[in-house]
Amino acid sequence: MELSTMIVRRLEEASALSAFATSHADTLTHALSELDGRAGFQGAQLRALILSQSSWLEELTQRMQAAERSYVEEQDDDIALRGKMGEVSIQLDRKLRLTREHILAAEGPNALQIYGLEKMPPRARDTLVAYARNTIDLLSAHPYTFQTELGEVLETRTIAVMLNDLLLPFQALVQRMNNEVDELQAVLLKRNDAIDAWVEGYCGLARTLEGLARMAGLYAIVEQCIIMLGSYGRLRAESSPRPGGSEEE
Repeated sequence: MELSTMIVRRLEEASALSAFATSHADTLTHALSELDGRAGFQGAQLRALILSQSSWLEELTQRMQAAERSYVEEQDDDIALRGKMGEVSIQLDRKLRLTREHILAAEGPNALQIYGLEKMPPRARDTLVAYARNTIDLLSAHPYTFQTELGEVLETRTIAVMLNDLLLPFQALVQRMNNEVDELQAVLLKRNDAIDAWVEGYCGLARTLEGLARMAGLYAIVEQCIIMLGSYGRLRAESSPRPGGSEEE
């Protein structure tokens, strides 16, 4: 199973930021304790905060990866189902067109209306099901025997049976496809929610490290945090409501 390039990149970024936080937690707490100069400075709690946020980012990363895998699996199911449905659709469409041609050649254009065949078979799957069902019902309700240009004798009820044999599996696949679309949408929403939560966790940890580093005067760490934030920091700032206002004017 192949994950998207975006998710793979974010997995790498999360790993790098977590490792960075772990490796600099002691440096930050030590620098801040010296700067504060108070015996009661809560260095252990500050270090625990950094490691807690790092651990939470790892949890969010696992959730995002799991959601991505579910989405990829659902996409694979969708593609396979579309392939099967396409094969059966072609067979049904071909039989409907052939029936239409036979009736048109034998009885003329007026006869097409009797069997709901005045228009060509539609391409949309749900519309094709309705079109084929209507034609089958009309072929059964108005039995008629006619001869093709090649001299073949055909009976409308026999054609209706053959069309129904093609329609039933196609109709079942269409129902599965409609359900699959709903399932794919639900999995996609879950994936997007997991990505949004990951961005929040990633930015939260990077901002915490950046803020502590600024307080401690460790500007090399500040610069590295800004680099790691990259576009995530801008996106988060743009999506946040402005003080005293709303997101929309």
